Amino acid sequence: MRRLRPRRSAPAVVALALAVALPGGGAAAQSERGLDGDETRPGRGGVALEVADFTGAVSPEGSFRLRVRVANRTRSAEESLRIVATFHRRAFHRLDFARAVDEGRVGDVYTSVSQELTSLEGRRVRTVEIRRSAEELGFGRGEDHQGVYPLVIRLLREDTTIQTVRTAVVVVSSEVAEPVRAALVVPLDAPPALLPDGVLRPDVLRQDLAPRGRLRALLTDLGERPDVPVTFAVDARLLDDVADFADGYRSLGADGPVEHDADSSLARASRGFLSELGRVLPQPHVETLALPYGPADLSALVRGGMSQEAGRLISEGAARVEAHTGARPSPNVLLPADDLSPAALSEVVSAGADGVVLDGDTLEPGAAASTSSPSPARLLRTASGTTVTAAIPDPWLTELLADEEDLEELDRPVAIQRLIAETAAVYFERPFATQPRGLLLLAPLRWSPPGDFAGGLAGALRAAPWLQPVTLTTLLDEVEAPEGSPARVEYPDTARARELSPAYVTQLRASRRALGSLAGVLAADTATPSRYDRMLLAAASVWYREDPAAGLALVREVLGTVDELYDAVRVADSPTVLLPGIEGQIPVTVENRSPIPLRLAIRMQSQRFAFEDGPTRVVVVGAGQTHTVAFRAHDRSPGGTSPIRVVVADADGQLQLAEGTLVVRSTAVSAAALAVVVGAGLFLLGWWLRTFRRRRSGRRADQAAAPDAA
Repeated sequence: MRRLRPRRSAPAVVALALAVALPGGGAAAQSERGLDGDETRPGRGGVALEVADFTGAVSPEGSFRLRVRVANRTRSAEESLRIVATFHRRAFHRLDFARAVDEGRVGDVYTSVSQELTSLEGRRVRTVEIRRSAEELGFGRGEDHQGVYPLVIRLLREDTTIQTVRTAVVVVSSEVAEPVRAALVVPLDAPPALLPDGVLRPDVLRQDLAPRGRLRALLTDLGERPDVPVTFAVDARLLDDVADFADGYRSLGADGPVEHDADSSLARASRGFLSELGRVLPQPHVETLALPYGPADLSALVRGGMSQEAGRLISEGAARVEAHTGARPSPNVLLPADDLSPAALSEVVSAGADGVVLDGDTLEPGAAASTSSPSPARLLRTASGTTVTAAIPDPWLTELLADEEDLEELDRPVAIQRLIAETAAVYFERPFATQPRGLLLLAPLRWSPPGDFAGGLAGALRAAPWLQPVTLTTLLDEVEAPEGSPARVEYPDTARARELSPAYVTQLRASRRALGSLAGVLAADTATPSRYDRMLLAAASVWYREDPAAGLALVREVLGTVDELYDAVRVADSPTVLLPGIEGQIPVTVENRSPIPLRLAIRMQSQRFAFEDGPTRVVVVGAGQTHTVAFRAHDRSPGGTSPIRVVVADADGQLQLAEGTLVVRSTAVSAAALAVVVGAGLFLLGWWLRTFRRRRSGRRADQAAAPDAA
């Protein structure tokens, strides 16, 4: 996952021009047996040479031993075969060494030894061993002969080269005043196995977790050597997936989900890996780092407004690694999955790290040391003005570790020596340095070296007298950063282009907000929030850069589930509520049609009614049930009909889930209305009395006038 600088020419098995070989001498031994299957590497037909073992570091008082196997895969005998090992002049600097070993641009011949094979019958394998003392080879005592010597091993038929192997031998005193500190950091990670519906993909981890699978082999070969300190960077998301497999799991078959119990082979392998991890990581010579959970695309998250989520992924990674393994990860150094933007670096520092592993190419121009092997420790100034230590992997050695195709192509001793000899070239840049120097060897995120390469590399690091294997934090403690102003991070456009897309992060952010509200809605202890929380933590992983659709499936599963739960909440329809006075009970019925009990906040909104115990009640509504809440209301304006808006939200009242309207009719009469009625009645009574008096007076007048008329 990490960006590497352009590759140099790959080590290859190619023909070189024939060099003059000195007559053979000294001790030599040969043994022969029948060819059992394909004992040479693919592509090596006919007669083929394989380097079985050789002395990679020779002291002036010691000796050199070379053991090779020559296989004749044809049925005809081969005649006049010869092994020639030629030492060329010392490489005087690192680039000189790389050109000699990778490209064949070797210097003059220093010395050479050879061994005749004579006849080799068909379908036979012969092992040839050549021994020479350092003195016989011309590597006498003293400092004058120490250095890295390109070594060319050739298989010849008469004067024709059949096969060539290029490597190097280091001549060095067994006593080194100040060895170079070498820290090997190996991530333990794999692509995500969890699918949105909780089904697991066994194909992702089946081979990795097997007893000699990739992860088990790395853990065993590097972790069970107490003489070789090593730093493992562990992804807690991987451990969560493995733990799911260990208890029995569901996979997706042709006809749907298939159940696998805890006795299945993958479940047993998963438990074995977790047990091994819990045994190896707490050992004193092993240092544990926690990758940010996922491992997370921190720069994309910070850029997308999810800085808090980025910090949580860092802390969750450490907490879960410790929970699974019992080993507390180092809190001082963080290994991100890729380069960090300045803003993401500040977030890393805010999360508590005072050191971070960064590609040296991401530092500002002029910040790197002028030598071909810059210091692995650099002071770095963050965007917020704080200073942290940057651990810089050696770019060439990191590139070699990542080139698994070349490691597989080369014979195992040759592949290991390719790295070890280059560390010697670094040492001989300044062999008399008094201050500790260091190298950081960083394996790729999903390192898959061939066979026993990792264990052989660990042994070679320990055996090299110019190296002192250490953990990463020890390297940063013992190797001082160069003097000068702290560097700053320059985040390249190529790194930004690799990030999870802004649209992806936007959906992730929306899903995280929805899940946050869901946690407050669920009434009982349930695995739903934690299960979906884990999905969203995993969805931030850099693994989904290559397959964003798979990550978005996790995000949408969370959003879809939250939406379904919230859509299942509604305010039940009800007839008009009659309030038989200025005070009374107003019932509200809420329905929960989901399969999970929910904690809901019911809020009454009205300008006319006051509610004795407040307008909001938090209630639990059972799965598939209805719940009625009675609000004691006071009618500020009695009489008539009035609507009340009912809002149902999450328990914190932040997210509205449903709403409805209640119609309330009050039978009470307000004082104003009563005054109007009474006033109207008095007015009418007065009007009637006045009219009555007038009419009565009129009748009396009429009666009085009647006799007079008579």
